[in-house]
Order: sequence, then C-alpha cells, then structure tokens
Amino acid sequence: MELLKDRKIWERVRNNPDYKPLLDKLKEGYAEFCEGKEIPIIKFSDEMEFLRKGTRAQFERKYFLRRRQLTVYALLTLIYPEKNEYLESLQDIICEICNEYSWQVPAHRSQKNPNRRDGIALFSAETGLYLAELKQVLSDRLDPLVIDRITTEIDKRILTSFENELTGIERKCVTNNWASVLGCTIGLTFMYEDPARFEKVFERIERHMELYMQGISDDGATCEGGNYWNYGFSFFVMYYDTLRNYMNGRRAEVFKEEKVEKTARFFPALVLDKTHIVSFGDASSDGDYRIWLLHFLKKEYGIDMPPSAMGELALEECSSALRAFLYYNPEYDIENAEMGENYFEKRQLYTKRAKNYSFALNGGINDPEDNHNHNDIGSFIIMKNGKQVFCDLGSPQYTAGNFGATRYEVLNNSSLGHDVPIIDGSGQILGENCIGNLTVGDRISVDMKNVYAAEIGKLLRSFELSENSVTLTDEFDLGLDITERFVSEIPPTVKNGRIILENAEFACPDGWEVTTSVKTVTIHSGKERSAYFMDFKPVRPQEKFEINVNFI
Repeated sequence: MELLKDRKIWERVRNNPDYKPLLDKLKEGYAEFCEGKEIPIIKFSDEMEFLRKGTRAQFERKYFLRRRQLTVYALLTLIYPEKNEYLESLQDIICEICNEYSWQVPAHRSQKNPNRRDGIALFSAETGLYLAELKQVLSDRLDPLVIDRITTEIDKRILTSFENELTGIERKCVTNNWASVLGCTIGLTFMYEDPARFEKVFERIERHMELYMQGISDDGATCEGGNYWNYGFSFFVMYYDTLRNYMNGRRAEVFKEEKVEKTARFFPALVLDKTHIVSFGDASSDGDYRIWLLHFLKKEYGIDMPPSAMGELALEECSSALRAFLYYNPEYDIENAEMGENYFEKRQLYTKRAKNYSFALNGGINDPEDNHNHNDIGSFIIMKNGKQVFCDLGSPQYTAGNFGATRYEVLNNSSLGHDVPIIDGSGQILGENCIGNLTVGDRISVDMKNVYAAEIGKLLRSFELSENSVTLTDEFDLGLDITERFVSEIPPTVKNGRIILENAEFACPDGWEVTTSVKTVTIHSGKERSAYFMDFKPVRPQEKFEINVNFI
C-alpha cells in the first residue's frame, strides 16, 4: 500500500523520459475514451437488451467506458496534480459509478432476480477494489463527500454482502479465473477498508485462491488460454504481492512454490511473434499482457519478457493500470521473442518459435466442463510474417448463447471452424472421453480417433517441423469418409495444383480436390473477421493426406 501512496513515483513518471511509452498509451486512452466525451448514460433499455436478446455489448460498452474514464482521470490526477480539471472529472465519474443501480453487469446477475442489487460477481468486485484503492492513493485530494460515498457503497455492495453470503465460487468450487479475481478484489478491498474485518474473512479469501490454483495443471498451464492467464494470474499475483508488502511478509512463500513459478512462465510460451499469441479456446490471437504483471514476474523470477509491443495498461482495470506505472522498468523491454519450443504435457499443448515461422498444436479434451473449451483437438496454428497461415479463430463475441446450450453451434467454438478433419459430414463430439493425446519427439503427433462419433480404427495427425517448412500427415482408415478442412486468415490462391497463402504454399495432394470458401465471423472484441476455408476431399479411397507447407 505504501508503494501506491508514494508521490515521488508519480513525479518520476512525469519527468523521466523512460516512462514515455506508458504516457503515450495513457494519452491514447485519453483521446479515445475521455477527450470531448461525457460520462455515458446507462439506460434501462441497455440492461434489457441482454435480458431479452442475450446481447451483452450494448450495456457493457457503456459500463466499461465508465471504468476506462475512471482509470484515465485517476492516472492524470496523480501525474499532473496541478490540473484540477482532472480531479473534478475523476470525482464526477466516481459518483456516477456509485450511483449505478448495480455494479454487476446483467450477464452476471441472477436471472431469477435480475433486480437484486447485492451479491458479488466479477466486475462488481473489481469496481469495489478500484474505488477502494483510489480512496487510498488520493485520500488527501478527494472531496470528503466523495470519500464518504465510496465508503458507503463499498460497505454495502462488497463487504457486508460478502460477509452475509458465500460467493458462487465457494458454493460450486469453481476453479477458473473467476476464483482468483474475486479472491483478490474482495480480499484487498477488505484489507484497505477494514483490516479487522479482513482477518475474519481471510480463510475464505484463501479458499478462492486455492480453487484457482486447482484449475492450473501441475506444469503451470491453463486450459483457459493466454487471455485468461493474463486476467486470472494477474489478480492472483496482485493479491499476494499486496498481502506480503502490507502485512509484514504474510504468505510471501506463495511466490516460492514451484507450481506458481511454472504458472508464471506459461504466457511467454504462448507468444508467437511480436503481436500475437496462441488463440486456442476462448483466447484472442492479438492478446496483450498486463505491463505491470510481466515486469513484476521479470523481477521476481527473471522470466524473459515477451515483445514490448504486446504490453497494455489495461485501462478497464484501474488497479492494473496504476501498477503499470509502479512496476515498469524500461530495461526489461525487448524487441523479439526468443526462439524455442515448449510442451505442456498435462495441458497437451505444444508451441515452437522458429526463425521463419511459429507453430502451435492443441490436444487435450473436448469436455464442456473444461473452462472456455472449444471443440478443437488436433487444431494447429502456423504464423508467418504476422499472419496466421493456418489459423485458430479464437473466442467469439460473448452472448448468452455462447455459454448456453448453443455454445458449440457457434463456428468459432465448433470443430467445423478449426483446422481439423470432418468425418461422415460431422465435426468432433463432446465428452470426458474425447481426448487427443500428443506425442512429442522427432515428429509431433496427436491421436484423434476418439473425438468423432464414427467408429475409427486410426486417425493420427503428425507434423515434421524443419527450418523452412512444415509437413502435415494425417493417417486414417482406408476409405474413411473424410474431409480435410483448413482455415486461414489469408485468402488462398489455387494455381496449377498449388495453394498459395502469401508467403506460404503447398501442393494439393494427388487424389484430392480442393474447394475454397469465405465466412465472416465475429471475434471477442465484436469486430468481424473474414475466415478462408479450404476443404480437401478424396476423389478415390485414401488412407493418408499429406501436405508440405513451404515458406517463401
């Protein structure tokens, strides 16, 4: 907490040119979210858009714009204390957030009682923490009435609510990123607001963190992917770092645990190039990392930093953005991800960064109980010159249907939207026995025979990775009704029996015919993206499909 209150840090940020990259990001945020913009009005009709149609964007766009404005004005108030207009704008947005009917977004409220104002969910807990920290760092500048409003709303919405009722994490023993985020945000809010009450709930907070780590495999990997590692692990680290600094080293041993250090090393293994990461599951290929988190992990463990171009302030998360300035060390920035390969046996994930391309292969399980799972065993990515030659579409835009009964009808989530075979005209199936085992050696392979409804004796996909090419071989039962489907973000050109994808090309195998199509998909950000499909069908019975992708 003392670090948050150190005003000399903000003087250094203002005057030291080393902080220019962060200040530039902050200025961009001001121009995008604040300059010439009023605090958005959140209407009842915005809430009803989700309840009636399952659409989240209309409400959440305004909700998160408010929190980005909160962060930008808070940072500007700290860095430029003489400009009172920033403080006035900050107090305005704080009071509007305090006036919100609920801090929970409609998608996270009880669908049986959407008018309920108490109870804690993900973003309501985050909101409580952000206001509690701003109260700490700006206690001498915020108007007493504003401080009183913050105190009153936090007590009612977070502290008392948590004391009176178990969270869904506790009731259902949830082991995904929610456990960490709720544990951190609620725990730190208690710590800041009332240390005596914190002691009474300490064991419950620790239970949230234990559940989160149960969702991480022993090799440090999470099936939720890079974006949710970034989110969940950042709050895990934030909680324990604050705890040990604020409470005389309490629980400092957490950072010495082998599993925690392995988890810290997971994200760098997902980096494919300067601006892209592995996008399996509900992840995004252009996923960024929280600047503060990677700088903290570099100092704590000496972990090599991913390219600096991937760093973000995370303006929608006020606590992360504050820490970006507090933990930033310009000496840590690098320009290139180092070459090498990584294999996470428990997660069944393999990645490699070579000189001329990057590669990733997904195994694992097609189980809807697996957090943020897609039907994608055997899916792979080949990245060349900043583009996915063979791509994974990543997360779709979140709607109610994306987490309901129709989840696997969404193309991004279905195997029909991935680089995997179609058998008997159908995609992969779901279930705890739908497992694809990776084998890593001279060749990288994945056994896919158990992930389709058809009875299959053999369906083995393997890759041979050389300096300038990747050879894919699928071996299967003779005469199996198979369509080999591949997806690219690059429009394919079919010419003289060869398929050209900008800087990569391969020959159509003898005995196979290819058809191409393009589909428009909506990705997590809400933006539309063109996906180019290449379907290969045999013209006579086959038992092998092989292509050699050469990089031009």
